[in-house]
Amino acid sequence: MTLEHGAPVEDAAFFPAGGLLASVGGTAALVWDLVAGGRPLARLANHQKTVTCCAVSPLAGPASAAAPRLLTGSLDGHVKARGPRGCGVCFGCALRVI
Repeated sequence: MTLEHGAPVEDAAFFPAGGLLASVGGTAALVWDLVAGGRPLARLANHQKTVTCCAVSPLAGPASAAAPRLLTGSLDGHVKARGPRGCGVCFGCALRVI
């Protein structure tokens, strides 16, 4: 199976059930449905510079809405957490190296 991200891939992470994969590179993160043959489910382009890392937290958020969250970090100095519904940004912060 070949997944065409559209930019060099910097990092990738599997969602807990194993059927979804997130890849990051360029200014975007993509979520892929591996069960459906690698079909792209979402393109998330909220960063201004290259996205260099990603991780999936299996159960994040308040207890009443705990669900997997995709975290992405970028050279723009921001970390963003995306929720499961529509993959919208549910939290973002700027980090400064001291």
